[in-house]
Amino acid sequence: MFAALGGLSALAYLAFYFIGDLRVHLTAFWLIDGLLFLLYATGIVLLAHPSKAFPGNGTYLHSNGQTTGGKLLYIILGGAVLFRLVMVWSYPYLSDDIFRYIWDGRVWSSGINPYLYAPSHPSLNFLRDNDIFASLNHKAIPTIYGPVLQFLFRAAYGLGSSIYIYKVMMVVFDIGTLAILLLLIKKVGLPATSIFIYAWNPLVIIEFAGSGHADAIGVFFLVLFFYFLARGKVFTSAFALIATTLTKFVPILLLPFALFRWRSRKAVVFLGWAAVIIFALFWPFHEAGTKIFDGLRIFAQKWQFNASLFQLVFVTIKKALPESRIVAQVVANHMFPDAQTLASTRIDIALWLAKEFWAAIFVLIYSVLLIYFARRKKQDPLQIIKIWLLLFGTMSMITSTLHPWYLAWLIPALVFFPIRAWLLLSATITLSYFSLHEYFLTGIWQERLIVKLFVFVPFYVTLLWELIGWRGRRNAISTAELHAHGNLAGGRMKQPAGAQIDQ
Repeated sequence: MFAALGGLSALAYLAFYFIGDLRVHLTAFWLIDGLLFLLYATGIVLLAHPSKAFPGNGTYLHSNGQTTGGKLLYIILGGAVLFRLVMVWSYPYLSDDIFRYIWDGRVWSSGINPYLYAPSHPSLNFLRDNDIFASLNHKAIPTIYGPVLQFLFRAAYGLGSSIYIYKVMMVVFDIGTLAILLLLIKKVGLPATSIFIYAWNPLVIIEFAGSGHADAIGVFFLVLFFYFLARGKVFTSAFALIATTLTKFVPILLLPFALFRWRSRKAVVFLGWAAVIIFALFWPFHEAGTKIFDGLRIFAQKWQFNASLFQLVFVTIKKALPESRIVAQVVANHMFPDAQTLASTRIDIALWLAKEFWAAIFVLIYSVLLIYFARRKKQDPLQIIKIWLLLFGTMSMITSTLHPWYLAWLIPALVFFPIRAWLLLSATITLSYFSLHEYFLTGIWQERLIVKLFVFVPFYVTLLWELIGWRGRRNAISTAELHAHGNLAGGRMKQPAGAQIDQ
């Protein structure tokens, strides 16, 4: 059965080569992507409920015991590698980020700090060409990519400026993620076939092997951090955490949780190593000073795409802002209050207020999780993975920008906590490429409400359904504990001495 699923999936990935520019033929892309997710979902169902497909073999996905699945595991891993090798040679129509990776590698290889100048700066005129430079987006904005990526971009540029060199690098890291995930799965006692959730996820394969997104590198180091932390390795876990942080910066949120994980002198050692590693990785770029974060600041302040909960607050604030507040801001900025200036200022203020609102909400959630984690006496290896799932999941719901490949940061956590809603969102989020399709055809970047509804409504409905189901199961477990530990008769319970019942 799985060999058939793998064969059909391989043919589906090959089909991408025959439909041409995906920005134009987006419907064909969605059909193939939908087929891939249907095959993927079928695989998950078979692994979770294998009685019909694998008679007498028990559960292959999250059973209480360790089941490798024998030949099945080799089919899963072989398929995972095959799909990536198929996609790595496809053209990255859905994203031009890879050209920025090559540009950054070119700039540093020329002896210039990549954080000093935006691509459009006259100082970089001698590096321009009709291939890489012409394909760059946002040429007036400095690089947003962290030091770890800059080292790798430069190393790859030493081999050449082909996009396929960079794509192969991303696939190597992605396959490395598979290897580390297998070790981590074994460490925590799950069936090895659980890796299917990451290994065959179409979003991961399309975004990493297909589009060549550098998030593959950050995800690799994130999983490496989880693994070394589970093994109790101080230096290597510190290195992995800083390495993943210095790709996209968000994983730094895990630092306090890692310190609480040690609860001893090791926490000080961990923090010390982290500081040394940060210093070593930033030092080659120190002459740029705070310019290192200029591109990231602009991105955080101005970008808005594919938001869900954030969009609701943003639209509400934008409509509620009084005109006098907008005019006052325009005058304070020494600008003329014409209609266009007033409209853009209204958007900027609403965007800032919405971000402040959700930032406050996130800080509250983060604080609660930190207190909860700090008070736990026993820290199991899966706990910090669950924390990451909660933190990054929350950020994904309240962020102003959610590109499809961002969700790839969550997929490794779903190997251990396979939440249906997030798996579903990893399928529907590719509908957001409709904006790219329209932009390519018309030159106008805009989002459609109907597209957002198709992307997010199934996700939130499924998430709510799972939360209700989880509470129901929790209440059922609590009731079972009451029956096990006491007598429920006449509305009164007799509890054995010393027994504690978690309600």
